[in-house]
Amino acid sequence: MLTHARARVAPRRTDGFKTVTLTLNDRTREVSAAGVVNATGVWAGDIESDVTVTPSRGTHIVVDAEKVGNPTGALTVAVPGSINRFCFILPNQLGRCYIGLPDEKAQLADVPEAPESDVQWILDVVNQGLETTLTTDDVLGAFAGLRPLAQLRSASDVGSTADLSREHLILNNDGVVTVTGGKLTEYRLMAEQTIDELLDDDSVRTHLSCNPAPCSTKSIALVGASLERSPRSSDNIATASAVTTMPPRSLVERYGAEAYNVLAACALDNATERIAGLDITRAELSNAVTHEGAISVDDILVRRTRIGLVATDRAAAEPAAREALAAAGVQA
Repeated sequence: MLTHARARVAPRRTDGFKTVTLTLNDRTREVSAAGVVNATGVWAGDIESDVTVTPSRGTHIVVDAEKVGNPTGALTVAVPGSINRFCFILPNQLGRCYIGLPDEKAQLADVPEAPESDVQWILDVVNQGLETTLTTDDVLGAFAGLRPLAQLRSASDVGSTADLSREHLILNNDGVVTVTGGKLTEYRLMAEQTIDELLDDDSVRTHLSCNPAPCSTKSIALVGASLERSPRSSDNIATASAVTTMPPRSLVERYGAEAYNVLAACALDNATERIAGLDITRAELSNAVTHEGAISVDDILVRRTRIGLVATDRAAAEPAAREALAAAGVQA
């Protein structure tokens, strides 16, 4: 796994393989591949010229759960005057809730910002729907992401992101299979259809030592399911089962049966110790580096654990995040 790397795919060589050049921090590595999956979200069109991707910005805010009635399940709040737009309120760790999200055309950015106008829009919708009195003073943090709304370049232009399909798009161009668009709730279906498309390509199958069957996604349990059904290897399960320390409840809620593996593989001392009073353990920060490809403090605190979405929490957890990187030999 190599995160943060730039990838360039060359045309197929005479031996039938493609050369993929990976560049990270001025270091370059070339790998040969029979097939390539382009799953680069809003940047998918940079690789596949037949696809047009319109970035739609989704902003979220973080508030104390008590400000919205301490919900125990997700809430949806209809946007006034709309029949197909809403805000959602999602209870999260540390007694907080995430609330989102607007749907606005945006410019491509590696780190999209959460505009004040989006934050105020969220507050207005929630206040009207729930008769609350949230203000910007109640916002503990905010973040934004870019949703890829995809269509074939030959499709007609549309004016609003609301008019663009949320369906995913899969396109095979000489062994480079592009998948973009869609929603998180469909991620397994998207993955299954992408791999089936790739393995159905004769130029890819020629280089395989077996005749692959269609994906068996329906029979594969989610990572974190019971130890008996875990897709992890039996050796990993045995090692995890030997952990005598009972995982904290919060760790089990986030990782399921994988909580034992997270503890067993922790490269830091005091694996179950909570960091600065936060509802997150040292083992989780270590796991982000050793098993989830994190190579920076931002990777750990913002893109893996989400602890860094609140400035005070980030400051409290940053020393432990740096320790996790150092323990794995990663220079922060």
